[in-house]
Amino acid sequence: MCGGSTPLSLLAAASHCKARAASSDRTPRRRQAGAIQKHSARLYAGYNQAMQVSFAKYEGLGNAFLLVDRMGNDKNSPPLSPEHVQRLCDHHRGVGADGVILVSPPKNTQTIATMELFNADGGLAEISGNGLRCLALWLQHRRRIAAGKSCLIATDAGPRQVSFTPDGIRVEMGRAHVDWTRPLSVILSDTDPCHPFAVAQNKPGEHSPSCHPDERSEEGSPQPAAMWGDSSPVLHYCSGQTQNDRGGGSHRAQDDKEITAVTLGNPHVIIHTPKTGSEDLTAHIGQACQKSPLFPEGVNVSMCTLVDRTTIKLTTYERGVGLTPACGSGACAAVAALIHRNELPVDQEITVRQPGGALIVRQDTARRLWLTGPARRICEGTAFLNYEL
Repeated sequence: MCGGSTPLSLLAAASHCKARAASSDRTPRRRQAGAIQKHSARLYAGYNQAMQVSFAKYEGLGNAFLLVDRMGNDKNSPPLSPEHVQRLCDHHRGVGADGVILVSPPKNTQTIATMELFNADGGLAEISGNGLRCLALWLQHRRRIAAGKSCLIATDAGPRQVSFTPDGIRVEMGRAHVDWTRPLSVILSDTDPCHPFAVAQNKPGEHSPSCHPDERSEEGSPQPAAMWGDSSPVLHYCSGQTQNDRGGGSHRAQDDKEITAVTLGNPHVIIHTPKTGSEDLTAHIGQACQKSPLFPEGVNVSMCTLVDRTTIKLTTYERGVGLTPACGSGACAAVAALIHRNELPVDQEITVRQPGGALIVRQDTARRLWLTGPARRICEGTAFLNYEL
């Protein structure tokens, strides 16, 4: 070795080492690429075996629905089971929504489509005001509703008219039936009539069990008392002040809350309160109502506050869904209940403020309810059901 030169033998050895290193480095890469290829093949095979559901996601004031087309090429697709609906509506394992709307061909020449509505728990629902507006917009996007025209959509609550106005999408919600006779409950407890928010199943004129200032919970909070009013079920919360003593008849609290049962194709309970009900309280009462034997099919529960003769506030717990930012049928039921109580005028637009935004409700002189509000398309895609990696 002289002049800094490197022997040929050393150069050959270095070259051989580099070649071996490159060869050993390519082997795990090839294995990794092969594993990815096999995984991809299994993935696509799973996709082919899975049930594929094409959907469009729409929302009305935060109340989201997945619309599934069964009018065209997909009309002969396999039916969706309650488990499929639950998976689609799951916000973590599915697409995420408050319900699924199957859009089927019309059943007669008067309607342009048939709406079949499923709540997030997979149960059927008769109608949804927000869902109906979303369906109307979906139909317009597919050019099944001409601009400026109104049409009828078949629902489980009957045919409903929809149209587009400068203020939003207007849908007919039908006539509300206000039931002042059947017993209602926020929470029923046969063994504990002073259960929080309990409403006794007394007949009109009978006295119900009442809690007194000395009948308090372990935490010291006053327990509620319940009785029937002369014309409607009334929920009373004991505030420690009653009209009569223990030996007297009824014990009314100062902060009474009346409950009205309204049927609008689907069942509603409206709780009238002077202050806006919190979402936590609405959820608590709503969950309890789903367990009541008075509502074997569940019930939508709304806490309603009258602001003035043109405005109300509403929070709603929907059966099969839970708390929702807005409820179209609940807004209509609340307006119908307040008109029945002569607290709102007939044939005048009423603004219903909800956490998700405001809706406009009007009950005309024929007692038909009209709901106006926005709807928006979010996305469209394909979901794969019955598929696990």
